[in-house]
Amino acid sequence: MTTVKTSKDPQISDYLVRVMTNVGLSKNQACVYLACLKLGNASIWDISETSGVKRTTCYVVINDLVSKGIASVGGDSKKAMYSVISPNEFIFSFKNKQNQLVESVSELNALISKTYSRPHLRMFEGIDGVEQAYKLTLNISEGNEILIYGNPDVVINYQGMIDNYLRQRVKDGIKVRAILPDTLLAREVIGKDKEQLRETRLLSKNTFDQQTEINILPDSIIYIAHSENKPFATVIENSTLAREEKGRFEILWSMAKLEDV
Repeated sequence: MTTVKTSKDPQISDYLVRVMTNVGLSKNQACVYLACLKLGNASIWDISETSGVKRTTCYVVINDLVSKGIASVGGDSKKAMYSVISPNEFIFSFKNKQNQLVESVSELNALISKTYSRPHLRMFEGIDGVEQAYKLTLNISEGNEILIYGNPDVVINYQGMIDNYLRQRVKDGIKVRAILPDTLLAREVIGKDKEQLRETRLLSKNTFDQQTEINILPDSIIYIAHSENKPFATVIENSTLAREEKGRFEILWSMAKLEDV
């Protein structure tokens, strides 16, 4: 039985809900947070009507947000009134948590077993899932690069998503080396290499007709199937496998040709 109704306020768009779930809120929490933003100081009844979340569930959700420091409760004993922090305050809180995580990376890595590392497998389905997989590459540590071999057709099939991803990657200063089959579209891609912090080499399409895009990171490999009716991505988190895949990439890289397009 679902706890989210279909009658939420039209201003609480699916896009905004997805933005909030991407930063750690559940779908119900996102709907309630956005409803509170719209309403200001509000009762559970009004929050439920605006968010589309059932009133009984609203009590649980708003209490969760209170415990996270995202919402607060006021009013009197007869009628509780709820409000939430502003988007700017939310960003500040989120960045603080990010900074704490970054500062703790060395301690967290020290917990990883050095004797045996079993691969961790994750699956992402649909365009939204593939977009999530791409965003994982933006977490690469400073000084490392992304190694890619794949098919440039993704630029056409998912242009909006790829454009957003490329802007963020370039903004973050993350460099890429890519191997593509030698096609007209691949040569167009090479024309944007400098502005997109990428170095691309080509292999003959007769011998390298790659259908699955592969992104190689220092400790993981991301396989993205764009050619399927429903695209999907598989992420394998294992530094040993990633090193072996990087070795294969370097062999192909040495065989590929650098075109001056």
